Amino acid sequence: MLRKPKSVKIVAWERKETIDKISLSILQHQKNYKENTIMNKNIINISPLISTRNFLNEIISKANNDYEKAGAIQAFEVCYELAKNTIRKVLLLRAQEVHITPKEIFRLAGLEGLIDNAEVWFEFAKKRNKTSHTYDGEVASEILNSLPNFLNRLDLLIAKLKKLPECSN
Repeated sequence: MLRKPKSVKIVAWERKETIDKISLSILQHQKNYKENTIMNKNIINISPLISTRNFLNEIISKANNDYEKAGAIQAFEVCYELAKNTIRKVLLLRAQEVHITPKEIFRLAGLEGLIDNAEVWFEFAKKRNKTSHTYDGEVASEILNSLPNFLNRLDLLIAKLKKLPECSN
């Protein structure tokens, strides 16, 4: 039995329908990709802060000679900068106008409930500045003595960041 050939109009219509389905599918994938990309830009990865915190904790417990103590101070500098920048990113996502100064960042973080005492973080900022401009043993001892308190405050910050929808680890 021979089939009657389809008319050119029907074939063209079927092709158009297939092309429309493919185009719609591509547009949907592009839309999903854009939405996911935008969403991922609004997620702050705190795993670098956590791993640097863990390294700082480890090096504090093992710092015996001057080289290891210098390494602990450098680990403090990195942790401090990561904490400050992470707080700044959270504030920016919350549409806070964040100024460049660390004092302003920590003041706003206190108001937002990210940290419980901005004054303590102001002191950490001062110690961080000392590490950049001073190289004597007395300052190094002062900073090393403050590291357990810094770790404690950093742990509190990380615990709060882990609860935020803006952050992932």
